[in-house]
Amino acid sequence: GLHATFHRDVIPHGVWFWVYDRCKRTYGDDGLATMASGAVAAAVAWVVGYPADVLKTRIQGSPHSMSLTQASRDLLSKEPPGLVSSVRALYRGLGLKLLRAVPSSAVN
Repeated sequence: GLHATFHRDVIPHGVWFWVYDRCKRTYGDDGLATMASGAVAAAVAWVVGYPADVLKTRIQGSPHSMSLTQASRDLLSKEPPGLVSSVRALYRGLGLKLLRAVPSSAVN
């Protein structure tokens, strides 16, 4: 799970800070712009990191040790073939995550 946790935490946090900084430079430092910057940063960071979160959860919930590659194969083997099905499997539940993360990031 450590490798999966790295992908789920480190990469999206880097994305969050980069997007937040770019938004603040573009839209300014007032209260509403800061809130919007946090909201946009959270949305982008979770879109980037959510597949790793799905795989990390599968790895941690598995009764046996597995790699990210094995978790990916296991997840995708249960889906119909095709890109759309694969993307849908990796992003299932993202909407609920965004309902929590975007407002939280906007006010913090």
